[in-house]
Amino acid sequence: MLSGSGKAVRVKTEYLKIEAKHVHSNATQIQGTHRQNQQQIHLLNYAEQTCTKQNISILYLLS
Repeated sequence: MLSGSGKAVRVKTEYLKIEAKHVHSNATQIQGTHRQNQQQIHLLNYAEQTCTKQNISILYLLS
């Protein structure tokens, strides 16, 4: 009665290994996207600071 269950367990184990690889791959992609987002936020903050400084300079020159 249990003769076929060993094969089923091996198939389930292989399936779980494949699923774990997909989860790891998805996590790696999410980390990469997060890193890119952090870099974009940094660049946007830098651009905002630069624009603010330029606006202050222009206002000073106009006064």
